[in-house]
Amino acid sequence: MMQYYKEGMVMLRSSIGLCIGAVLLFSSLSMAAVTDVQDFSKQTASTYFVDVDANKYNSPYYRWWGMDWGWNHSAIAGTITTAALNISAFDVDASAGEVDYIYAYDNGVKTLLGSLAGGNDVWAFTNFALGANFFDDIATGLQVWIEIDNTAAGWAVTLAKSALSIDGGTLPPPNPGAVPEPGTLLLLGVGAAGLAWMRRRKAA
Repeated sequence: MMQYYKEGMVMLRSSIGLCIGAVLLFSSLSMAAVTDVQDFSKQTASTYFVDVDANKYNSPYYRWWGMDWGWNHSAIAGTITTAALNISAFDVDASAGEVDYIYAYDNGVKTLLGSLAGGNDVWAFTNFALGANFFDDIATGLQVWIEIDNTAAGWAVTLAKSALSIDGGTLPPPNPGAVPEPGTLLLLGVGAAGLAWMRRRKAA
């Protein structure tokens, strides 16, 4: 009987340790590196992130001069040390003269961050460092705007994702596709840790 009691206590302590570890991991994710990704899965009526790669040349995703649009990022609370906006775009012929401007709103003022980089018929992220003046806007939900083909020279572009990275948050792949949420990643990690512990326990 005492043996079963001891084994039960060991399992209880291990479970508590696993729960504490999960809480600490979640806390570190929510307080340190964070990436908010806006893509087709979070689309609204006035946004045009492409759903799948096969549609990258199709309307309404492949957009030309005069077809500018904007989107909002989710609000990110907490202390921010560094921030970067990363726009995933397809077919940006920057070396041939294509100019697609990206703006972010700083306290309601539309502020130019720069133009998209990339290459002909490829998906690529363009990184824009955000100064401390944008941190309060990030806390309430950063607004972003794209001005397509500023020179009206006949260029078009498709966007897949807008990734707002805080304090070194990691980026998803630039091409269209599902992006795991931080909570989903946490649950997967906890589940894997639990399975590993159970296997070790059984082997012992």
